[in-house]
Amino acid sequence: MDADVSDTAWSAYLKGDRGVFTRRAVKLLEPAESKAISRLFQDEVGFREHVSRYIHDFEAMLRQLLSTRDGHALGVTLLSSDMGKLYVALAQAIERLRN
Repeated sequence: MDADVSDTAWSAYLKGDRGVFTRRAVKLLEPAESKAISRLFQDEVGFREHVSRYIHDFEAMLRQLLSTRDGHALGVTLLSSDMGKLYVALAQAIERLRN
């Protein structure tokens, strides 16, 4: 969950690469960290409920945002925010983002 953004990433974004932050966010967790979150999700009812609610609410917000005229640009901003990074990390760990 690194808050620092490299000059290269900003440069790519400013040149039109709108997925640079999202791609970076998807690679946030090491495999061991993903497994630990997955185990917690399976074993702890309270954790599972909170994670499920967070993912549901984030996806609902993202769907609503993407339905607007400027939604895609704002969606990139949302996904590259700390809230977006948390969503991607949790969704990746519980395999919500897998095909």
